[in-house]
This record gives sequence, C-alpha cells and structure tokens, in this order.
Amino acid sequence: MKLLGNAPGPDAIPDAEKVFADFARELTGFDDIDSEIVSLNLALLRRNKGLIGDIDALLDRYARLAGQTASDDTDARILPLKVDETSLGLIKQVLYLFYAGALRVDGHWRRCGWRRHETALVWKALRTHPPMTRGGGEFGDWAKHPQAEDLPETGKAKHRDPAIA
Repeated sequence: MKLLGNAPGPDAIPDAEKVFADFARELTGFDDIDSEIVSLNLALLRRNKGLIGDIDALLDRYARLAGQTASDDTDARILPLKVDETSLGLIKQVLYLFYAGALRVDGHWRRCGWRRHETALVWKALRTHPPMTRGGGEFGDWAKHPQAEDLPETGKAKHRDPAIA
C-alpha cells in the first residue's frame, strides 16, 4: 500500500507535508519548525530526486513505521530508516537542509536561498541570530568593496599598526 505520492489516490495520505513535518521534527529535535520552510524543503527535495534520492519513498516508510509504533518511540521510527546508504544519505540531506539551509551534492555545498539561511536550525541551536539578517543591505553585500558614500565621514581609517595603510 503506497501511503504517499505526488498524485492523490485512494491510498495516499492527504497531507504529505504533515508527515514530512513530523519526520523533520523527530529528526531534528525541534518542535517549532516554520511550516513555510517545511513546504519549501519538501518541494526542493522532490525536485532534486535524481540528485539526492526519493523523499516520498522515505516518507512512505516513515509513515508506515509511525503507524506501527508508540508516539513517544522516535528511535523505532527513525533507526529502521537508516538501513542502506541511499536512505541514510537522504536523511543527511534533510538534516543539512533544515540545519544549514543547504544541500550537499557531488561533494559541494549548494545554498538553497535566503529564507532557508535565515531559518536554518543551526542558529536556534546556537541561540544566536543568523548572520547578515539584521540591519540594512542585502545577502552577500559583505563581499563587495565599500563605496565612498559607505565610508565614515572622518576620512581614512586610523590604524595603530603603521604597516596597515
């Protein structure tokens, strides 16, 4: 019996996002994950099935385990999913996406947008705000050389070390 899928059917769970949200909460240990991020992350994982694995198949297995285990037995739902390298790799991708706002593809990090950076769970885990999310400017503006109008009115910066101009 197929529990999840892209096309609705008589055996499909009506809300795959709810199953994904439950899975993400159990996997990350955070109960208050933004529902918009859950939707965005599920859509991203589905679009990249060929690169990182079939999230719907993993969620199908998770939903089956959830139906067979006590609600407080997270290990009984998560540990059996780690049976092969493909599933384990996909679980890691879900963790990367929620904690870092990025995916690891072919040995390289791929950032997945500003909203995911801003809501990445790493900031909540570290009890800090995400860098470059406060004040003026835009994402990545730190990498650009400052313009004259951005410099303080006092002129050249004064350095204590004469070797620094």
